Amino acid sequence: MPIPRRARRWAGLATAAALAASALAGCGTAAAAPGLPLSPDPAVMPVYAPNGREMVLDAAVYPVVVASLQAPAALRQVTAGYDRIPAPKRPLMLVLVGAGSPRPAAAIRQAQQVLSRNHISLPWALQIGPATLYTPTTPALVTATPSGATHRTTGLAAVLGALPRAVALPAPTSKAARPGGTAR
Repeated sequence: MPIPRRARRWAGLATAAALAASALAGCGTAAAAPGLPLSPDPAVMPVYAPNGREMVLDAAVYPVVVASLQAPAALRQVTAGYDRIPAPKRPLMLVLVGAGSPRPAAAIRQAQQVLSRNHISLPWALQIGPATLYTPTTPALVTATPSGATHRTTGLAAVLGALPRAVALPAPTSKAARPGGTAR
């Protein structure tokens, strides 16, 4: 059964708040939640939070890069690509797949070790299960519009090329004077 849009939005906001809090607390992990209903929409991914709690990650709130723990070079390149984008920019969330253990605690420890060894500090989540559950290949960039349209970009070069657009902040709206000299 699909997750209603309103529930997706609240789940996404809750996820964003929890991930921000855990990042501030120095945690830094999350994984695929077996207790949550799976959605065929890659923009809504059940994951484990850094503290091991089940959550739903909404790509409409943050752009998501699904990447494999078995490809640390790709993780480093995505992180470097994100770091090269000038601020201000939207946060980027990594969803890691390919953990060796089906147990959340062991998979989270494995992911923490891989990220620590490779000096990756982006917020992240861990999806336990098949690596191709939400994307056909990794790495993949998943974004969603507020209207619910989901976009997937696969392949390292394509992800790095689409990343600046995905994390760009919306253009500010100004109340500039109109050509006739009157303000709106």
